[in-house]
Amino acid sequence: MIENQNRHSKLHLVKCVGFVIAILMIQLIVACGGGNPAPPAPIATLHQDEPPIDYSQKPSWRRLGNWTGLVDPAPIAPVDVFFLYPSTFFPGPSDPVHTGLSDPLNTPISWNQSLVLAQMDPAIEAHVYSKAGVFFDEAGKTNLYVPFYRQAAGNYVLPALLYHQNDSNRFNATKALYNTAYGDVSNAFEYYLAHYNKDPNGKPRPFILAGHSQGSNLLLKLLLDKFSDTYVLKDPDGNTIIDGPTLRKQLIAAYAIGWSVTSVSSDWPYLDMTHLKENNLHICNKATQTGCIVTYNTQQDAGDFSQAKVYPNQPGSPPTGIVQKNAYSVNPLTWVANGPSDVDPGVTSETEQTQAAAVNNLGALFFKLNTVKPYWHLGLGPDDQFDCDLRPQLGPFTPLALAPDNCPNCPGPATGVAASPGVVQPSWQLSTIANWSSFNVEINHYTGARNMRGALVIDPSALPAPGNYKNLNPPYNTNDADNNPLNVNDPNNQPPGWYHNYDYSFFWRNLEKNARDRIKAYSEK
Repeated sequence: MIENQNRHSKLHLVKCVGFVIAILMIQLIVACGGGNPAPPAPIATLHQDEPPIDYSQKPSWRRLGNWTGLVDPAPIAPVDVFFLYPSTFFPGPSDPVHTGLSDPLNTPISWNQSLVLAQMDPAIEAHVYSKAGVFFDEAGKTNLYVPFYRQAAGNYVLPALLYHQNDSNRFNATKALYNTAYGDVSNAFEYYLAHYNKDPNGKPRPFILAGHSQGSNLLLKLLLDKFSDTYVLKDPDGNTIIDGPTLRKQLIAAYAIGWSVTSVSSDWPYLDMTHLKENNLHICNKATQTGCIVTYNTQQDAGDFSQAKVYPNQPGSPPTGIVQKNAYSVNPLTWVANGPSDVDPGVTSETEQTQAAAVNNLGALFFKLNTVKPYWHLGLGPDDQFDCDLRPQLGPFTPLALAPDNCPNCPGPATGVAASPGVVQPSWQLSTIANWSSFNVEINHYTGARNMRGALVIDPSALPAPGNYKNLNPPYNTNDADNNPLNVNDPNNQPPGWYHNYDYSFFWRNLEKNARDRIKAYSEK
């Protein structure tokens, strides 16, 4: 067992009846819709002093190697992918009276998601399909590793840390994200390095790091901590397993998508290029560059500010992430990098000279996953722990309040698909991504894009059916003051301006090809 995984702390579990999660629709691409599942068992909420996750146990991983079913065959691919999923955990306030994030007494029911709750969270599986699937091209070409981790509550941590809102909670937010969530991620990565990242001859394999949103934030901290000249991982006997310079040589690329990588940062943990370049890490500025960082955030207007809204809006709340000042952006259609030129030598201007046309988009991919059972791949417990259809990535949608029989026992605000006048309905096709079968809709030449002052800018009014913006999940389908999905058919409805949860989907085939191109370039070096 790795040394810094052997930490001990007191266990405090508080039982709650059913799910008490009021999910904020910032990240979540899925929620239940349809089916009539049995009520889930009571789930324990988490205090931050719960022991770290034990990554020697297979149920601590959502994916292990080239897993295809109920067994874990030996990895057979020459390249690994280590993926960190985004926020899916948005608990309600511990006191219903204190609901505004600016309220100093406002604290969540739990700052972190427990391992048990993560194992039963269908949204995590959906993110593995709709994001990590990009890197799992053609079964057997990569070995995919996805650890469960005790993610921080997204709707509390982001405002507290990014916007200094509710200063009384900043300490708790930092503890939730870095002491708890990053502690797990750090342990998972070190366990992976010590036990899984080995070819048949016992030599380390090259790898891709990938994440989205909170996962990308934690990925950047891995790059800062583990890829330095001073980092050394040792076994319990004091023998060196690997060190930072060697990890840099193994890194094909780090896809830190859905989180701003800035030139400078005034706040700890300093996930910026001023500090990352000390580890000889740079922003990727061409399609075949290796050992570098890909980052972008999709929205309607140029950056230096975020167009992301809190959903539902709360009085006094600022935008929720994600584009920050002095950010870099790598265009997935051209692989040109733009941003502040004073830090990274490969970046020369803040704005891309011309927009890449939609013809350069090799295909957007939208998913519909049916009857996901979170325990099925773990080989744990009965399959009826949770069983429902997950909300697809394309609608149109109607709120649960208008479909009360939709999925009454599922966690989160279930939505149903409703007929919407004048909107083209998706035609879902059953196909296989790598060795995963799912329903999807693929749209070629979906959207153009251009790097502009830290944002990847698209024109939402030009998105073709059935992927027009009105068919996207709430709150990505309306700029209504309440983000009300019912208003998508209002003739005055305008695009919402931000498309955070579709950062991978809009550019799926380009990302897939780029991963192959970088792997090929790495192998030829």
